[in-house]
Amino acid sequence: MKKIGILFLFLLISICCNAQSDSTWRFKKKNNITFELLGSGVLYSFNYERLVYQSKHFKSLAEVGFSYAPYRFFFNQSDLQFMFNWNQLYSLSNKSHIDAGAGLKLFQTYNLEKKDFLLPIIFHFGYRYQKPNGNFLFKLLASGGIYKMELYLYPSKPSYIPYLFPSIAVGYCF
Repeated sequence: MKKIGILFLFLLISICCNAQSDSTWRFKKKNNITFELLGSGVLYSFNYERLVYQSKHFKSLAEVGFSYAPYRFFFNQSDLQFMFNWNQLYSLSNKSHIDAGAGLKLFQTYNLEKKDFLLPIIFHFGYRYQKPNGNFLFKLLASGGIYKMELYLYPSKPSYIPYLFPSIAVGYCF
């Protein structure tokens, strides 16, 4: 009976040692560069993400990005825009994640009388594919925000314009 108890104890220890650990869910590469269409930059943006915190199911990332496009022609605002986001990931598996984030976008408006810097709120929610050891990153998101813009037709009357776009992003992890 004593031999069966010792055998059972060794079997139990070996099962515990071979169980899947948290390390298979953790990202090994902490930096990402992404190209996003129709996202925070409205037309496109280039972004850099840095992993700040991770556990088995939750991950936090800080993101900065920029976009350059002829916005002045349509919206009376600067061509160069910068985005600052805080992103949260919830891992469904080791390669599928729910991605949600919010942040600010910095750009300058042009008016005949003055120039203003604006910080509208931006946000996104969607799906992210990224393997813990992989170099490839894919995001399918709904991105939105609320802008205070002075349109050319009514420059003295600012408008608050909400928007929501489907966006797609591909990236490289290192």
